Amino acid sequence: MIQSISAQQMSVADNRNPFIALVEQYFGLDQNLINGAQYYDRYEGCKGVPFFMSIGFMEGDITIKKRLYQDVRIRYDMLSQCVEVEYDFFYGGNSWLVAVTDHIEAFQIGEYHFMKLNLEGPPGKFYQVIRTKRFTCYVHWEKKLSPLQNDPFFTHEFSDPKPTCLLDMDGEINKFKNRKAFAEQFPEHLQKEIKNLFKRNQFKVQRASPNELLLNMNAVGNLLSSGGLP
Repeated sequence: MIQSISAQQMSVADNRNPFIALVEQYFGLDQNLINGAQYYDRYEGCKGVPFFMSIGFMEGDITIKKRLYQDVRIRYDMLSQCVEVEYDFFYGGNSWLVAVTDHIEAFQIGEYHFMKLNLEGPPGKFYQVIRTKRFTCYVHWEKKLSPLQNDPFFTHEFSDPKPTCLLDMDGEINKFKNRKAFAEQFPEHLQKEIKNLFKRNQFKVQRASPNELLLNMNAVGNLLSSGGLP
């Protein structure tokens, strides 16, 4: 469903709906990308933000109904598990919409690649995908919203992002909640080396940022590729 979004008055007379005319001008008759609910601020009075990596929109790619859209400004809401799209009107101004989650297959924000996967039972979730030559790590990110008491400015507060991590080794997928559980999924002669690597990096799974998870998973991948496995 495309909802009507207010925009500046068009300077050329057009009997069609102005929003539909603008969509056709920029995207032709293909309305897969500009398709969703009009965005409104659901988090007024909340401390912090629900978004992945940034408060603002970032350049990225998004795949909708098997079509890849590149250089799109998007952001990922880890509370609602929705992806939001920002776009400009030709005659000035911009607007935001919440894309239809069921239509999204993948998206990328900077170096962080996400896919919708059914790894823990239906329905599918968005997982950050970290691929190395020897294994793949899938990370589902969430934030919670909790009420605040005796705060003069805010009624609720967002939690830190919490990861749910899964390791895919040769098609066998298992969860891990800490670095010990991760290391134990590898051959015994490698486990100590992996644990030492994490200790040197002060890496803790449940407290890790997206960047820390990406760096440490790639570090383990490099360790294995350098001759760790027989």
